[in-house]
Amino acid sequence: LDKNGDLLLQLNQEKGLNNNTVLTMLEDRDQNLWLGLDNGISVVNMNSPFSVFNDFKGELGSVYTSVIFNDNLYLGTNQGLFYKKLGSNNDFDFIDGTDGQVWCFRIHDNTLFCGHNKGTFIVKNTVATLITDVMGTMEIKSVEGKQNILIQGYYNGLNVIEKYKDTWRLRNKIVGFKESSRMMHFDKDESIWMSHGFKGVFHITLNEAFDRVADVKFYNSKHGFETDFGINISYIQDQIVFFSSEGAF
Repeated sequence: LDKNGDLLLQLNQEKGLNNNTVLTMLEDRDQNLWLGLDNGISVVNMNSPFSVFNDFKGELGSVYTSVIFNDNLYLGTNQGLFYKKLGSNNDFDFIDGTDGQVWCFRIHDNTLFCGHNKGTFIVKNTVATLITDVMGTMEIKSVEGKQNILIQGYYNGLNVIEKYKDTWRLRNKIVGFKESSRMMHFDKDESIWMSHGFKGVFHITLNEAFDRVADVKFYNSKHGFETDFGINISYIQDQIVFFSSEGAF
């Protein structure tokens, strides 16, 4: 409670305690709260900057991605899209029509895009609208200097969506590349580095119209990496950096 008696936080077994019967309490010199319970001992780190949300009932599923947008916290899981008001103690609520695998979020043009097994959604508060039903949007990337288009990585390659009037729609498939495309980053020359989870890394150059692949180079354990599996990509201090179980490249 706060000094006015208003509830700030309630902890119970569903939220992480070993047991709901609290028999004794002690605060140590580091302001940790020790709880003697009917079944064991729990400790609460009162100064932690983190709050842990335990989904013991399995309603959310496995969380793949999250984003804060317009004072809401959104979670993308393998069960669908969930939200709650930022800073509230409420449970997460499900957004209708989004059942299935959520892969990614992208904020662009003050709009929240959601990459989903069903395609691509635009999310406005608690409503999700499907704007393209090409299955398996795994990544959505902005293109520098091209505010009205986005590049989508999906199960079978790359797509372009465009802003048309006041909404977004599928513009074209990018011909010449059919690999499953999830981990992507644009380089300074607008070429795309894409990591495949099981094969290695592709370097993709597109034509000026963004409708066809002009060139593809492939890198794996035969071309400098020590592994083909699980290579992730990050953009750090203006450089493309690859991470794997063997180190950074």
